[in-house]
Amino acid sequence: MVLFCIHKSTEKIMQKIIPLDLVLSLSTLTTLTLTAVTLTAVTALPATADETNPQQLDDIYVTTAYKAPAQWDNTGSSVTVLTPEDFDQLNAVDVLDVIKSVPGVSITQSGGRGTLSSVFMRGADSDQTLVIIDGIKVNNPGANGAYNFGTLSLNDVERIEVLRGEQSALWGSEAIGGVISIQTTTGKNADKPFNAKVKLGGGSNATAESNVSLYGKEGAFYYAINANKTRTNGISAASENTFHYTNDQGTQIISGGASEDDSYQSGSGSIRLGADFERAGIEVLMRHTSITSHYDNGPLIREAGDTNFDFSQENDGNPSTKTNENLIKLEGFVGNPDDRIHQRAYISHMSNNSYFSGRFGDSINNADKRNLGYQLDVNFDQDGAAEQAISAYLEYTKDKMDGFNGNNSLSQNSAAVEYRWFHDNDHAFSAGLRYDDNDLFKDDTTFRLAGGFRINDLTRLHASIGTGIKNPTLIDLYGFGGGFQGNPNLKPEKSLGGELGVTLTTTDDRHRVNFTYFNRRLDDAISARSVQDANGDFTREAFNIDGKTRVDGFEAGYQGELTDKLTLSANYTYTNSEDPDGNALIRRPKHQASSGLNYQINDQWQAHADVTHVGKRDDAYFDNNTFQQVGVELPSYTVFNLGTRYTLNKHHTLYLNANNIFDENYENTIGFGQPERNFFIGYQGQW
Repeated sequence: MVLFCIHKSTEKIMQKIIPLDLVLSLSTLTTLTLTAVTLTAVTALPATADETNPQQLDDIYVTTAYKAPAQWDNTGSSVTVLTPEDFDQLNAVDVLDVIKSVPGVSITQSGGRGTLSSVFMRGADSDQTLVIIDGIKVNNPGANGAYNFGTLSLNDVERIEVLRGEQSALWGSEAIGGVISIQTTTGKNADKPFNAKVKLGGGSNATAESNVSLYGKEGAFYYAINANKTRTNGISAASENTFHYTNDQGTQIISGGASEDDSYQSGSGSIRLGADFERAGIEVLMRHTSITSHYDNGPLIREAGDTNFDFSQENDGNPSTKTNENLIKLEGFVGNPDDRIHQRAYISHMSNNSYFSGRFGDSINNADKRNLGYQLDVNFDQDGAAEQAISAYLEYTKDKMDGFNGNNSLSQNSAAVEYRWFHDNDHAFSAGLRYDDNDLFKDDTTFRLAGGFRINDLTRLHASIGTGIKNPTLIDLYGFGGGFQGNPNLKPEKSLGGELGVTLTTTDDRHRVNFTYFNRRLDDAISARSVQDANGDFTREAFNIDGKTRVDGFEAGYQGELTDKLTLSANYTYTNSEDPDGNALIRRPKHQASSGLNYQINDQWQAHADVTHVGKRDDAYFDNNTFQQVGVELPSYTVFNLGTRYTLNKHHTLYLNANNIFDENYENTIGFGQPERNFFIGYQGQW
């Protein structure tokens, strides 16, 4: 409970915008963009889009940008597609390892594997990014409204799409920063009735992992069954190493000094059964995950010279969380996406049941999210140079929470429409509008306009502008036990944002570079403050901040083949953010960069290296003496990883990852530890 309150109150300190018209900002950038185009053409710099497979872009389809399949090059928003080949080159073990390599995305984690993890996309809060697994919205209405990526393994993941920018016109609440869609093994595209994949591995901190996937297709019928088990002794959630800082009050403080590891274990299983008769089909998906994670009661932060600090609070009550999550979805369709008429309907249910124990006693929180949706796609002008389509969406959502402060719920009915236009010359335009009618807040309408224009074979511009909305969570409204007081008078957060970018490609399509400017302003941001109750005790309370948030920045990316065997990817993100008082938003680094190098030594042996740099950023911690947040600046850090894979034959592969090879000591959240140098060796088999 304490961990949640600290996380909630420090993560959502929001924001002011310098009065600057967004459209004017985008127009101003056009000059810079065209200048970049000219400089690139003159110097013949290699170029890439924000895509991980530049040689096959014509075959890459995305579904998050339009809720319907579309070629990646036809989108007007920035979207990254990642597949198992990319996972291998990133030394990735879980989903968090993958998405932190995406431009515009920064992450924080309150300790090692399995601990509370947050994703900040283009400066948005972690609960302002919508997460979808196999078509099911999984943001937890019974927590802080975000999804905890620290517990999600990669083992049965086939594809990840990261769509950035305001997307509420299609996807509704939470889609201010963007959408992360994760697709697991389906069996729908299998070429035989029986396939099997096995992954076994282990490494530092007594980490062990195993996964089995069975899938196949016979005629119209397909299936996929997956089972996964992970365990680790882990590292200490609170930092073991000590770090010295000066807080914003000029006081010297020390963080760290923890002494015991916090273990983590999880098990998951899923089954998917479906029938695809080309023009009609049905599918059912069931997924269960059970997680046990130990954590510490809070960061060990004290003033320098404090000899009476109580280190025993670290493990007081042996704090732990046990969580059972269940996902169920039934979906059917009539027609295929290329037909004149295509219809799709689905019903899904997510339940998250969590049991907390620790120094403040035991507590239980049960959260449910239910969705019912219908989609109608009408395609026309399919035989000409331009194709057009109109889609209509109806959706019903109900969030429930039963636990900390009683039984509470929020229901919403939504209707949306989108128009799409695609030209053979790689021009595209879309316009979307959504209306949300809910039972607690004022009804709202969101919009999105997006387009792309190909100037020539080597240059393409893309732009979008839209609004986003984030409803208060049930905890914001009704509280979190005795430590966090709800506020039923909260209003939804609302944003206006856009982007303008250019993609340049060399004539042989071996190199691509992308430059994208983004801008956002946010109204009615929700944060937390300390208040005194009738008994004079301090508690925390959610409230809407007056003023506007200002976030703007740019993403630059490169992807290319240096030789037939050597590929290089690199990206850099600059993010500037300000709260209503002109202070930078916490945990958003201004500068962040990553790069990866992959070398195919021969047909069997592959080696890869990657480096991530995260610049200085502001953070805050909760002072138990003053019941106030105190700011602090965290220093930059750089982490290097190495890996190699050896393919024995088409059935068997061995791999070795060495992470943080220079043993960098750092905190990406003040008071919480990060893994030191560690190793992982594994085996993959497929038949």
